[in-house]
Amino acid sequence: MKPRVYIRAHVSDESAFEMSTLVFKTLRVGFPNSQVYVWYSGECLEEVMKSGDDAGCCMWDGSKIQTHDAFIAKYSEIPCDSIVFCDTDMVFYESVEDWSFDQPMAGMFEPKHRNPVTSAIHLPRLHSCLLWVKPESTRNAFDAWKATLPPNPFSPLFEPWRQQWLPIGRELHFADTGSIAYNAIGGQHFNEQQLNAFAHLQCGTWSKYVEPHIPGLRESHRMAIERPELFRGNWKTHKEWYERHQP
Repeated sequence: MKPRVYIRAHVSDESAFEMSTLVFKTLRVGFPNSQVYVWYSGECLEEVMKSGDDAGCCMWDGSKIQTHDAFIAKYSEIPCDSIVFCDTDMVFYESVEDWSFDQPMAGMFEPKHRNPVTSAIHLPRLHSCLLWVKPESTRNAFDAWKATLPPNPFSPLFEPWRQQWLPIGRELHFADTGSIAYNAIGGQHFNEQQLNAFAHLQCGTWSKYVEPHIPGLRESHRMAIERPELFRGNWKTHKEWYERHQP
């Protein structure tokens, strides 16, 4: 059975439009037959709707969804066999819709690293750019993890998908979207063949905030829009960057 594909297309301002709709150019290469649902919000609504319609997506008003992590937290509970959350700053080179995984979650592994943008140590996670989630299996895994906690009279919150600042000692840590989920129950990492099937442009929709910390990022994004074929295998560049930024 083909997975459902969920995309949040939020255009923060007109400068982010192309990266907020890039995925639609090759979406049907990656998911030729899957049902794709898009929640759109922000600026350039008519243009976003047309981009999604042209790619055969079901378009929904996403104006009430405040953040990407809230989006995943909300829709990861939908009762179905498998959901794929997909970012908009993506290029597909091969079909990915028939991939199967043994674990409740699967994605591109992002290791622990010191991030120059947040000035914090980021916890490891499966990146939400292309994230497979089996809702029932994931929920069962969370319940099993919580059952391992020692009995106590307290009821602390457990929000596995939400971004969180974690001040630990004198070091600021950051749990990005899904970090808590991954550290609680783990997940399956994409292999090299799978990583070569797509390219993620990293920070595509908010590059103007990141550019001062990672010079050349916006130029790279411009090149990806014009010549996306050049970015196949860019996960290797990301891997080297994480290695250089180990805490």
